[in-house]
Amino acid sequence: MDALESALIIFENRKIDLPLYKHKEKPVENRELTATWDVKFEHTNGDVFEREMRNLIDFKDAEDPAIMNFAGDVTYSTRIENDESFRFITLTEVNQAVSELVVNGQQAGVKWYGNHTYDIRSFLQPGENTIEIKLTTTLANYAMSLKDNPVAAVLTNRYKEPFSAGLTGVELGK
Repeated sequence: MDALESALIIFENRKIDLPLYKHKEKPVENRELTATWDVKFEHTNGDVFEREMRNLIDFKDAEDPAIMNFAGDVTYSTRIENDESFRFITLTEVNQAVSELVVNGQQAGVKWYGNHTYDIRSFLQPGENTIEIKLTTTLANYAMSLKDNPVAAVLTNRYKEPFSAGLTGVELGK
């Protein structure tokens, strides 16, 4: 089981017709996915903007204030070639965000916590495949940027530094 997962164990004198627990397969070997990403930012304040990223970055380190202070949904899109050497996608660091993976327009799953590894075998097609990773970030950095908002000031007064946010690594696994 992955971190923070649980299983219900039933002790019963009679036979109960339930499916047996199947252990999840995990990648045995990973390699970094290097790609150019089209990134769409949908801010909680209603602003929508797009950027192209050749490297995934931690938003707290961004030079662009719109990214550094971002809070909301961010969707990373790219295309990969299916060379049949991978079966999993692992988001190595999502910085406390909720992640959602879409492969070729099909929902591959949502992860709220723990290991953000997705089994994508049933979604891959021969040749080129479209990958979309959607993250829902925390409000912390945006709230810290609202200097004239007394409520935000109270909620963030103990924060000394911006928080890590955004997707900083993606791996393909066998």
